[in-house]
Amino acid sequence: LWNRQVVEAWSRRQQDSNNSNNNSNNNNNLVTFFGDPSGEFTRACGMELPDIPHLGLYGRSKRFVMYVRDGIVKYVAVSEGKTDDHDDDSNNDNSNSNSNNDDPTGELDPTATCAPAVLEALAKLRAEESK
Repeated sequence: LWNRQVVEAWSRRQQDSNNSNNNSNNNNNLVTFFGDPSGEFTRACGMELPDIPHLGLYGRSKRFVMYVRDGIVKYVAVSEGKTDDHDDDSNNDNSNSNSNNDDPTGELDPTATCAPAVLEALAKLRAEESK
């Protein structure tokens, strides 16, 4: 749930790294950033992080990336591990990280929402769509 200032700063940094001008409405940007200070969009998408008092997390969003084209969600990825608040689920394989049992924010393994994984997924999506 980011406020406007955070989103604008990230957008400027993205543009700077692409040697673009600092116009946040530049359609040549790879990423379009949206703020959601009220959390309305986050809740509607089911991406609200449950409050986790022992970690001091209240009113936050999950670590997620969403690819939307022409108003249609084409791809969603979420980085999150099990929390102590969830029942043990033997079908949830978190064996790749010994500390993942208390990682609801995806801090320990944000791989699914980092650029390499997202770009790979989008390349596969593009290949499927071109068939």
